[in-house]
Amino acid sequence: MKNFSATGTSFQAENWERLFKGDVCIDDCEIVLTPDNNNKFDQNAVKIIYEGLQLGFMNRSDALLYRAKFADNDTEVIGNIVVSGCQRKIDFNLDLSDGLNHYVYKITNLIDGHYYIGKRSCRSEVENDTRYMGSGKGILSAIYKHGKDSFKKEILYRFGSASAAFKKEADLVTLKEINDPLCYNRAVGGAEGYKRTPNPLGELWDQIDILGYLEFYKELKSMSQNEIELLERSLRYENMGVINSSAKNKSDEKRMLIWDMRFKNELIRLVKGLSTKERIAKIFSTVDVVVFLDAIPD
Repeated sequence: MKNFSATGTSFQAENWERLFKGDVCIDDCEIVLTPDNNNKFDQNAVKIIYEGLQLGFMNRSDALLYRAKFADNDTEVIGNIVVSGCQRKIDFNLDLSDGLNHYVYKITNLIDGHYYIGKRSCRSEVENDTRYMGSGKGILSAIYKHGKDSFKKEILYRFGSASAAFKKEADLVTLKEINDPLCYNRAVGGAEGYKRTPNPLGELWDQIDILGYLEFYKELKSMSQNEIELLERSLRYENMGVINSSAKNKSDEKRMLIWDMRFKNELIRLVKGLSTKERIAKIFSTVDVVVFLDAIPD
């Protein structure tokens, strides 16, 4: 458990005045944390609500951790509220431990020296997180062109929280780096560049091998029409049992197989001219898939 304090309380002065007449000190009161999905300044904002009125926000780094653990769900917590003159304060305890390993890494192109620096959170041990090689268009395009074996991944720093990892990424990936011709990064580092998108696979997303799909698409582009048709039939036959499964609550393995089947099928349709990148992005609406589609050539 960690103690948190509200920010932005001065912007909610009207609500404070409606609730509290004079100085107060309220211990062990019920506070509700509510994701603010309509906040135009911060897409990860989390409001702090008491008696149905907003009194402040979680700070940005804490809100990011909250979203990582609770997504769009409200959470009730026990907190303390103090009003003393112009001072308005809320603090509360919350467990935001996410069971993830957080690290900052560097990927170097062994052919031409280009590099990419990023932050990563994963459930596996950091050393075993070898299938992940960044999620930027520049680095994925280069891996598509040269192959994964032409790149070296180094673990630069390890952290106990996503916020600390984001901070280090922000220190390392500045305007100077993104203006460096050798740098694949196109946006400064830190939580400001992070985008959280809905993901039907949830925790299983760590097992998705985006680099494997790069190789799959690269092979598709080199195949003849007959070879593609044969591969399409083969994939359909392999997954027939999964397609026809009537189980409502499918196992994690089957969910992964279904996702893999659907994504490969759409990539085949893309090569055949029967689908578009826009359609695939709409079906598989996650940041990683969109960047993957940007990275592969038309």
